[in-house]
Amino acid sequence: MIEARTIDLLRFLAVAFAFPSQERIPVMGALASSLELSPVLREPIQEVLEAHYHRLFSGMERCSPHETEYGPGRSVRKAVELADIAGFYKAFGLAIDQSDPEMVDHISLEFDFLAYLGFKERYAALKGWADKAETCTRAYHSFWKDHCGRWVFGFLESLEERAQAGGFYQALAGLALQVGASELDRLQLKPGCLEMDRAQVQVDECLGCSLATAEN
Repeated sequence: MIEARTIDLLRFLAVAFAFPSQERIPVMGALASSLELSPVLREPIQEVLEAHYHRLFSGMERCSPHETEYGPGRSVRKAVELADIAGFYKAFGLAIDQSDPEMVDHISLEFDFLAYLGFKERYAALKGWADKAETCTRAYHSFWKDHCGRWVFGFLESLEERAQAGGFYQALAGLALQVGASELDRLQLKPGCLEMDRAQVQVDECLGCSLATAEN
């Protein structure tokens, strides 16, 4: 079963990889402090992060935080993969928050979903709901195998290389690499390392993200 600290780390990664809005900055700092992460992660400054966010994720450096921009044949498979990711979210009653929209394959949303599954797995196990816990366990494993585990390592290694030395995003990439490697080892999965398909880059995607419980 996933450890409680790993869930909290995934929650932090989800917030930290989202657009650094004024509302998110104190959440980042509080989570990083409670997890006793490095000082550079505990004291985010919005103006600084926003400038680096644009440079890295939508500017000249262009480390895309979107899964479907990695691997060959992007234009052919993108719609299918987006539909599959959205299907995972829908199966657990989640949908994109329309007040803060983002494509479903954004790294922040994917980490947020994994944290959500981990929380539901632990809660169900503590309640003695074996079937529900097993459903969450299988979904968590499948999402790493079919989605996160295939592309985030290529993204994170590129980000770690391109980010400011000793800065927030370099530290964030290093932390995410550690969390991802640990979870794939626990799940007995081999990490993929798809590279970004730079021949078909889009530069106008919306930046910022969040998942919300779907309304009935």
